[in-house]
Amino acid sequence: MTKARQLADLLDANGDVKSANLDNVPAVDLTNLSASNLTSGSIPDARVPSSAVSQHATSFDDNKIVNDISTLALRQASDGNRSAYNTNSQFVDVFQDNTGVASFTTCARNTNEFVSSVVAGSPAQLDYFNPTQSGGGTTNYQVKLSSTAASVYTSLNETYVDISSSSYQTIDADYANTNGGYPIYVRNFGTNSYMQIDYKEVKNFTGGFKYGKAPTWGDLNQSRIQYSTDDSTYTNLDLSSASVSGTNPVWSGSNYSGGVLGSFGSDGTLSFTAYSPHATYGVQNAHAYVDTNVPSFSARYIRIQFLSKHAHTDTGVGIFTPYVESLTTNATGSFISNAITAPSSVSKMGAIITYQDNVGVNALNTDIVLQLSADGGSNFTTATLTALPDFATGIKMCKVNDLTIGTAGTSLKYKLSFANQSGSKEARIRGVSLQY
Repeated sequence: MTKARQLADLLDANGDVKSANLDNVPAVDLTNLSASNLTSGSIPDARVPSSAVSQHATSFDDNKIVNDISTLALRQASDGNRSAYNTNSQFVDVFQDNTGVASFTTCARNTNEFVSSVVAGSPAQLDYFNPTQSGGGTTNYQVKLSSTAASVYTSLNETYVDISSSSYQTIDADYANTNGGYPIYVRNFGTNSYMQIDYKEVKNFTGGFKYGKAPTWGDLNQSRIQYSTDDSTYTNLDLSSASVSGTNPVWSGSNYSGGVLGSFGSDGTLSFTAYSPHATYGVQNAHAYVDTNVPSFSARYIRIQFLSKHAHTDTGVGIFTPYVESLTTNATGSFISNAITAPSSVSKMGAIITYQDNVGVNALNTDIVLQLSADGGSNFTTATLTALPDFATGIKMCKVNDLTIGTAGTSLKYKLSFANQSGSKEARIRGVSLQY
């Protein structure tokens, strides 16, 4: 075979070299090709593995942003007293009302905008310094008077009990039950002259109170009611819309007249008209029932300031009898949100919860348990909550992110449950921000 024929056999019809007829040609190693030689064309997607790209990409977790948005939404709703609402990716409820909750089981929303397993019943009257009365609890109340009123004392049928030491004194049922009254007399007046009652625990005062002035030669003109949970910051009880039902004037009888309780202020003031002469010492019926448009409030301490008098030397409060909610603490309880309609099927959910250890310390996932559902509550998936920095002073915060829901769907609900609640442990749920 001639050389010309051998060369012709190496070429195809188009004059290109037939690669199959080439011997001893080394394989081309593309890893050694310079990238600068790739001057045109593109590499097919199938030829580039995902690892070749992802190894150079920085992973991104948006949970921090989502949690910050949820926290901001809870704060805005709290500051603005907002009812429950939702967006395309979030549901927010701070329990301004009940509109965001479908059902409560042995728990309830409190008017102070939280949910707990402590359920309020009908208001019960607390007799004057009498801890044995219904709703009074098991701990005796205590009373003290300000140091400004050095001459202050109590009198029952002219038997004096000195409480002018400016320290708390226990007033037990034996004192209170004799003749039904326990008047406080004062000889100094002004904002620094006051009687202060420690109820030993925070109570929900509601339904009004009975009020009367001491039956002495003196004649109280104006006093003020304040309340506090910490004995540091006191708030005036807004009585601007209050009024008296039943007997008014306060005093009636052959020995005395007048004493009408007829003026109420937004700053907690109550004003009497004058009366004369002095009353007897049995004051159990010498009071007015202030029960119309009296706002409810929570307090441990109530302070009554003796602001001014009409005449004579000593005067004061003959009776102060508030009403409180009777409370039942349920060991367990739960509540479920209304259904929230998501714009598309949801398979993962998250939440931010704000809560308060009102009594004791509540363990996440034991005493407070969160469950999430995407099928209208037919199936719930239990979340594992983890703690976050406090939402505010005394208000804690926890979260769950990207919880895989057992059954995907568009009808979203949450369920929060309480356990191990008692007089020594009470959790209060303050807000929920559901993420989807």
